[in-house]
Amino acid sequence: MRHARKRLTELLGEIRRRRVYRVGTVYLASFFVLVQSANLLLPAGMLPDWAYRFLILIGVIGFPVALVLTWLYDITPDGIRRTTGGPVLSPLALSGMLSVGVLVTIGVGVAAWMLSKPGPADTAATTTFSPADPNPTRLAVLYFDDHSPGGELSYLAEGLTEDLIHDLANSPALSVVSRHGVKPFRAGTTSPDSLRRALGVGTFVEGSVTRSGDLVRVTGQLIDANTGMHLASHMVERPMSDLFALQDELIEQISTSIRRTLGIEVRSRARAHETESVEAWSYFQRAGEIADRTHAIWLEDAAAGARNLARADSLLLRAAELDPSWLQPMLARAWNGVDRSRFSSEIPGSYSGPELEAMLPLADSIIERAGPESPDALELRGTVRFRLAGADETEWGHLAPSAESDLRTAIDQDPHRARARWTLAQLLRDRGEVTEARQLAEEAFARDAFLEETPRIIQMLFHTAFEQEDHVEAQEWCDRGRRRFPENRDFVICALLHHASAEGAPPDIERARALADTLAAISPPSDRELFRAYGDMQLAKTFARAGLPDSARVAIDRAHGEGFQSWLGYDEAHARLLLGETERALELLESYLEMRPGRRAYWPRDWWLRPLWDHPDFIAMISDDR
Repeated sequence: MRHARKRLTELLGEIRRRRVYRVGTVYLASFFVLVQSANLLLPAGMLPDWAYRFLILIGVIGFPVALVLTWLYDITPDGIRRTTGGPVLSPLALSGMLSVGVLVTIGVGVAAWMLSKPGPADTAATTTFSPADPNPTRLAVLYFDDHSPGGELSYLAEGLTEDLIHDLANSPALSVVSRHGVKPFRAGTTSPDSLRRALGVGTFVEGSVTRSGDLVRVTGQLIDANTGMHLASHMVERPMSDLFALQDELIEQISTSIRRTLGIEVRSRARAHETESVEAWSYFQRAGEIADRTHAIWLEDAAAGARNLARADSLLLRAAELDPSWLQPMLARAWNGVDRSRFSSEIPGSYSGPELEAMLPLADSIIERAGPESPDALELRGTVRFRLAGADETEWGHLAPSAESDLRTAIDQDPHRARARWTLAQLLRDRGEVTEARQLAEEAFARDAFLEETPRIIQMLFHTAFEQEDHVEAQEWCDRGRRRFPENRDFVICALLHHASAEGAPPDIERARALADTLAAISPPSDRELFRAYGDMQLAKTFARAGLPDSARVAIDRAHGEGFQSWLGYDEAHARLLLGETERALELLESYLEMRPGRRAYWPRDWWLRPLWDHPDFIAMISDDR
């Protein structure tokens, strides 16, 4: 036993003399540094994938070899000499040294690999996907470049980047790399292909910030990570007078543009794989391009808009004939029919019954082909049924429940359907279930990844908050809509309504006049006089609230000009109530009910009509016995 301890002591002393400990420590430290360097270079595209594995392999093999060579040889001023003296290692001891060396090196390699893994906060953001899965909804926002003189806007570039990441990540339909995930790529020297592999994304957003005088210009580009091609470029230019407000506005504008462009790209890629007929696909694409332009054309010339949709319909019919198994052309035809019914209605925001009636058999036939659980087909049929119920209120009791069933099933099958949620919210609001309607609208807003329905969803969020007398939130939604969609007249209307009737908000006559003028100016020529009359009716309410009854009556008389339509009688009734003209208000409401009897169920909770809730004539008017 004593002899064995003596031999071990001599061996350890010889190991120290031959510097095996020192060489082993230096080797392991150097190996660890190399592994960490490789972890930084690999995502940046400066090393191929196989280089990392090769480095680990060489390190594992090289460590025991280095130990054995250190034992056998010394580095002297005369060169490398074989070591003399000391105990001689047996083959068993030599193999043991090799085994220990291999195990130690493997341990260090595993430790280095573990340290290079992302932490829990970044796991979702840095999950890699197969290069064959170029999902464009998986995207990374790279840090914006600061091109301002002296880098004075670096704080703004960084803030915009991180706020944009947060804004896009709020959509459940998008998978966005966290700011920690993109920070290693701030230098901007990494190729798109390397970024795609490192971050597992299909789309990048990059941008820049620059300044010219008192103007800040922010540019954002949407880039296909698989090809490096620019899909779109968006530029916003604003004065620097209020940087915090500026930042919010810039984020909204850039985010809106990016999400809309991304939606077009996602739909295009998805549908390109739904048919094998190139000719059918071509007809379908041409029809979509025509339909997308229809709304703008319709606003200027209703007849031209109708011809446009008819042309799109004929192209879709041809696509369906070329590939009868492909359902998308038939779905698109039905949705175009819903649009036609909206455009051809005399009352803005409502739908024409005859156009919708023709779409219901088409929706039923699509259900038969797609199956009773198809979310596409169910959303379509539920929408057609609901619009028919609204166009013909005598059918409400029959069609509304079946429409609700279709829409709820479509949402259950595909929770990301923002349009189905928004339509169901409208149905529930019309039925008086405003609280659930508001909740559904909020869910729709969160799930509308590509902002296809966002203007109408924000409008719904304004109205549900407004009807529940939550005027602060209603105003916030209206302001958000105006910032994102400045040319949309619905958000001028909501601002006018707020000025005209929000209790507790002081009437601002000059602001109301400016809004009324804006509403008339942005309305198409065919509707300009109608919306001028609508604006005058809201001005009448503002004057009445401000204690200017004569001005209010002048505005009402002006509204009864060329553009007046009978549905404005409801707004006039509200104005008359604000003026204290109760009997005239009751007469107007009685006439309005002859046109829209379904509103009778809503009026007992309509706070515009609160002064009438206890009036016997009003109670009799809304009675179910009528």
